[in-house]
Amino acid sequence: MATIFKVKISKDAKRDLIKFYEYIAENFRAPETAEAQTARIVNAIRSLAQFPLRYKLCDDDLLRKENIRLFHVNKYNVFYTVHEESAIVEILRIAHGSMDVSRIFKINN
Repeated sequence: MATIFKVKISKDAKRDLIKFYEYIAENFRAPETAEAQTARIVNAIRSLAQFPLRYKLCDDDLLRKENIRLFHVNKYNVFYTVHEESAIVEILRIAHGSMDVSRIFKINN
């Protein structure tokens, strides 16, 4: 039987999700759309409990060295890491696909 991982969402990722919800709900006056998009992201995150290694490591060299993985939900990117020894998936950040990765993680090149 496969290990079920615990999924933890960082404060930054929670804040990201709230910002996306508020942006869609307020700027587009579409709270239903905001709710649906948020639900899609949360459901995709929850699915990591069963197969957390199914997504590839990030293309960015610095993020790859930190074993940060990435998957997409519509136009949003979810960055996470897997702690296999403790069976924990940690969601680090959630960002719109147009955002610069180095800015999200404050990487100085």
